[in-house]
Amino acid sequence: MNNKFEELAKNLAQSATRLYELMKFSVNLAGIALVCLALASRAEAGSPTFTTIDFPGSAATLVNGMAPSGPVVVVGDYVDATGEHGYAFSGGAFTSISFPGAIFTETYAININGVIVGDYASTNSSGNGTSLHGYVLAGGTFLSLDFPGANFYTQARGINSKGDIVGTYFIGNGDGSGESPLSSGNGHGFLLSGGIYSSIDFPGAILTEAWRISDTGEILGRYKSSTDGSFHMFLFANGTFSTVPDVPKGIATASSNYSSGGLTEAGDIVGDYSDARPIFKDFKRLGKNNGNLHGFLLSGGVYTTIDFPGANATGAWGINSAGYIAGPYIDASNNSHGYLMTP
Repeated sequence: MNNKFEELAKNLAQSATRLYELMKFSVNLAGIALVCLALASRAEAGSPTFTTIDFPGSAATLVNGMAPSGPVVVVGDYVDATGEHGYAFSGGAFTSISFPGAIFTETYAININGVIVGDYASTNSSGNGTSLHGYVLAGGTFLSLDFPGANFYTQARGINSKGDIVGTYFIGNGDGSGESPLSSGNGHGFLLSGGIYSSIDFPGAILTEAWRISDTGEILGRYKSSTDGSFHMFLFANGTFSTVPDVPKGIATASSNYSSGGLTEAGDIVGDYSDARPIFKDFKRLGKNNGNLHGFLLSGGVYTTIDFPGANATGAWGINSAGYIAGPYIDASNNSHGYLMTP
């Protein structure tokens, strides 16, 4: 394991001159078209600009995160005729990401060095179902990640500039069914730092997920309370947990199956909330959604709602230091898209 991470560290150093240079070079005619579209969609001077992000030829596109600073880079996953794949998008150009031999691939985060993390599915060793594994993509090289003992479910959800990785793992019953921690209540967060895994469990919680990690080591995630049975967001820093206050006008915060969020070094947080029943559950259940999900920005103790214009549902899952926000939305016809909001 340590040898693998020594190798990974070398790749981290090389990746900035590979993936990021490729992305910066890709500011071409497609990028110009994207800028024109963004300018055309500006409702009034000083208002945010929303731009749709759809992987070409896809039936559905999600945005799961974005680079914390530097060039605007968003990452996510898309579905087309060949299955589900991850992607990175910058300067109007898309790069498709598929773990070799995987059943499907999802991409969740990218750091300032261009190193990407996500998950992929494979057929389990028993051949009776699928297993979910995390991965790191650095310098064009994939490295598979599995929390020790979590043979069937590991997700890598966030990475900082130091290469520290956070995510979720599930110690299942060993049948390889791909059962989600959400349905079993047996999910745990984790931190992978210096090749060493450690668990993250909110005190007394039914389950815990770790989503993002800043360069100072602050971790953002959510937990399911054993008291009220609801999800709440948390911050974890220097060994101490604190609960992120629920959105005041919402009835549920971070409540969907695929909820996520974003965190800046300045402490700004983005996420999602529901304000009516039925509570929104799943961006991936096409045609079965409602309009009860909204994105939010928490900055300086003040909540601001984020809704893609005309959307049935909106999530805010990525934010960078310049105030750009990205996430998924569902349109009036229940089709899934990604978006970038320019402040």
